[in-house]
Amino acid sequence: MATEVDKSTIDDQAVKPLTKEDERIYGSLGKRMEGFHEYFKYQCAHSSGKSSRHRRTKKMPSFAENEQHLESHKKIHDGLEELGKIIRKVYDDQSTYSPSELRACMDGFREPLMRHLDEEVNDLRAENMRKYWTKEEVRAIPI
Repeated sequence: MATEVDKSTIDDQAVKPLTKEDERIYGSLGKRMEGFHEYFKYQCAHSSGKSSRHRRTKKMPSFAENEQHLESHKKIHDGLEELGKIIRKVYDDQSTYSPSELRACMDGFREPLMRHLDEEVNDLRAENMRKYWTKEEVRAIPI
């Protein structure tokens, strides 16, 4: 959906100095993307072919490939694969959309996904991260 741009509003905004709050709001996307881009550039320049997840696994025991971790990832991956199939089917033919099918698919991997996300946030707490990483290494992670 195209919208007409009011250029007078843009011109007025361009000449007014930005407040610190405006700078924070307007610059937030660029700041977030900068982290991803810097990490990508760093990885391209320094990559040995091993992923950052592999480095986390080696440094942090909570990211090790244990049975629970592997099973959790398998359930999440399988659920996302199924969700992708449903989305592609509906994209090709909107008449096939079924809210109950979509809900059942999402419910099928909701618990392992939510548990995994909560565990990961807990594992990435500052007091835990500093046990395994330098500040420079943490700064290079794109989040």
